[in-house]
Amino acid sequence: MADVRSIRIRRFKVIEDVALDLAPAIVLVGANNAGKSSILQALHFATSVAQSARLAAGPNWQGDVYSVGFRPEQLIYTPTAEFWAVGFKGQLGERRDTWINVEIEETDGRRCLVAVGPGRNGNVSLRIEGRELGERIQDISRPYTVYAPGLAGIARSEQSLSQGVIRRTVARGDANLVLRNVLLWLFNRGEDWGQFQNDLRELFPGISLRVEFSDVTDEHIRVNFRKGDVDSWLPLDCAGTSVLQAIQVLTYITLFKPRLLLLDEPDSHMHPDNQASLCRLLLRLARQRGFQAIIATHSRHVFSALQREVPIKWVSKGSVVDGVATEATAKLLEIGALDSLDLLENPQLKCVVMTEDDDAKTICSILESSGFRMDQTVIAPYRGCTKLDAVGVFSQFLRDRVPHVEIVVHRDRDYMSQEDAERYVRQLNGCGSVAFLTRDNDIEGYLLTPQHIHATCPQITVERASDILEQATVAARIASITDIINLRTERAWRRRAQTGDQPNVGEIAVTAQVEYDANPQAMRRGKKVLGQVRFMLQQQLGGHANLDVPSPALSVPELQTIASSLWPPPHN
Repeated sequence: MADVRSIRIRRFKVIEDVALDLAPAIVLVGANNAGKSSILQALHFATSVAQSARLAAGPNWQGDVYSVGFRPEQLIYTPTAEFWAVGFKGQLGERRDTWINVEIEETDGRRCLVAVGPGRNGNVSLRIEGRELGERIQDISRPYTVYAPGLAGIARSEQSLSQGVIRRTVARGDANLVLRNVLLWLFNRGEDWGQFQNDLRELFPGISLRVEFSDVTDEHIRVNFRKGDVDSWLPLDCAGTSVLQAIQVLTYITLFKPRLLLLDEPDSHMHPDNQASLCRLLLRLARQRGFQAIIATHSRHVFSALQREVPIKWVSKGSVVDGVATEATAKLLEIGALDSLDLLENPQLKCVVMTEDDDAKTICSILESSGFRMDQTVIAPYRGCTKLDAVGVFSQFLRDRVPHVEIVVHRDRDYMSQEDAERYVRQLNGCGSVAFLTRDNDIEGYLLTPQHIHATCPQITVERASDILEQATVAARIASITDIINLRTERAWRRRAQTGDQPNVGEIAVTAQVEYDANPQAMRRGKKVLGQVRFMLQQQLGGHANLDVPSPALSVPELQTIASSLWPPPHN
């Protein structure tokens, strides 16, 4: 059986024109809404439209061309409620050069073009060119594509369904609704059931599944599992999502034997070890059983498991981007920076600010107050962006593409010693980035000044704001000291791995309390105090007090210096 050599997708959702050469498996990585899922959906949509037309209009081939129209409600699968909305940027015109096109070429030279557009009276118009491969794609009994989105759970119970209903439900991507039916179907296939269980045990050693259903007496299908020979049998809906996800994918492979297996974030809800194991198993099965897998993922564990085995394709804004190094991809995955390519689309971009905070409202207010042009600044909240190796890779990645952009890295001081703080700043500057290490112990500390509270809540005088801050600091004393102890203890354990010195937790706790009581304003935890301040302001004002807004009191001198170099003031 021939492999798929290449695919080309035109005018589908965010995709204007994408071509991909296939292998036993390829991995698509990229930011949210980059177009990864659209590639999978386009392939499955083309297959499903071809299957739907065959069921609705029969074998209507005229030589090498199949051309029919049918009602939208006869579509087996569409990723949107209105089929015309899947056109490029939501547009699907009557002219054929505006239709969705999906072209597939196999290694034996067979090719097929599936073109979909709107017909008369709101119908779907379909034109297929390439009969030999086209008829294979139309055959719902041997689905050319199987689309498996991430599976978070399954129905509590299932009635037995006909194979026709099961096929249509699977074709829609609704496997969670019929997983027991699929398992019953596979169970009745005997040899295939044994193969499936052996595949599953490669991921979960010792696991067994039991399927029970009688056409004579039963209404619902019973599927139970156990993880070892001495364990109790449990209902399938008690299984973890890792097990359910693996069952879904492996049943599809064994039962339907698709040409293309389309996996949309199969790593969802799976433990990292299981992610890697599943991907390695899928690659081996693809080579042995003759299917090809296209995997869309955000997971660095999937990437790490397959990066040396299969092509990795970076997708951005509906296009495949070439020239992204493997090392850069791995690090950007690790810190959650897959949207980095999209940051470069703004031709006016002058600064990227990496921050460890998921909620960027506070740092945005501080930057704007310090003179940053926010229309030319990107705030990039990334996991672990304070790891120097990750920052170094990311900085080099950006410098290679936009050398004029300044990279600023925000990190909370978090009770670092002055020596540690200075070392961190030196090392970060050595990576080609500029450090913004907070003056206080966290970014929220900048909001805790009487002047800023008065500026954002004019009803509150500076004197009253000072009283509120003092009371909030006292109220947050225990929470602040606890945070100091936890942060310093964690740091001490990390040092132990380098020096071998055993942390003295008792000494850390006593020192934290003494230092806090000696200077509460300098040692308070801004996050904890801010919560108290907001509560007290709400009581006094009778409503919400929004402190995450710019004010002159939030201006930071070191950020002002950066802003002045990027946006020099005009000369008179």
